[in-house]
Amino acid sequence: MKCVSTLELINNTWIRTDGEPLDIAVKRNYAFVATGFWGVATVNISELEKVDNIDLPGDGVAVECVDNTLYVVESEFMNSSGLHIFDVSNSLNPLNRGTLEFRHSLEDIYVEDNHAFLVGNAGLEVINVSDSETPEIVGHYRFPGWNTYEPGFMKGVHVEGNMVYVADQSSFKIFRFNDPLKVEENTKALPQCFRILQNYPNPFNSSTTVLYTLGKAGWVTADIYDPAGRLVENLIHGYQTRGLNLLQIYADNLATGTYLVRFETSEGIQTLEIQNIK
Repeated sequence: MKCVSTLELINNTWIRTDGEPLDIAVKRNYAFVATGFWGVATVNISELEKVDNIDLPGDGVAVECVDNTLYVVESEFMNSSGLHIFDVSNSLNPLNRGTLEFRHSLEDIYVEDNHAFLVGNAGLEVINVSDSETPEIVGHYRFPGWNTYEPGFMKGVHVEGNMVYVADQSSFKIFRFNDPLKVEENTKALPQCFRILQNYPNPFNSSTTVLYTLGKAGWVTADIYDPAGRLVENLIHGYQTRGLNLLQIYADNLATGTYLVRFETSEGIQTLEIQNIK
């Protein structure tokens, strides 16, 4: 017997927010809605009505709420943007605590462990927001994509631990963020053994990403073999660091079919089955 989950619309009332709703964050009985040109609308969920508006220099494009802090991304076309940090202890009276300006556009935000991860047409920015009044850039990955339809124009971001997942105009990227303030903690958390994680996506068409961990730094080789055991391509032949590593596999030289990726390290040999579909 197959169980199918259902969704029930509980609000059939049109709530006017002005502008174009682009993103939403919720704090108890209030929703903060990024509405483009009109900034950010504050909506009383229990009363189903707009009760306030946060004006911005540019368009409100993304919002994130953590406890009593609201993070707002505003962008003015391609050449400027800003991160605005509000204290929303009183949802009806947001107080602007800090602002950080950029000379490129921004599209999305994710906040994790006192860091705001921002993506846009110039790549990925990492902001330390532990002090709302003085947000500080602590990392960035520059990947110019000034045209909305070019690779590198990053559109969405999600963070789990120190892994940052980014969707850009043409692909899916994974980054590892090492907080310099947590070096000791991160060292203790490093994996103790060699392990290959399942590639994503699988099956794949143009490319796929393999994550693998090493219990200790050392020499690593990784090769692709076809089902008959013939070597197709050498992927890695060099020194790799301890911890989580990333391997990007491209399908340019692969026909449709199933392949084996063979990893050999000082900790042992492991294989991973991948499937390419043209």
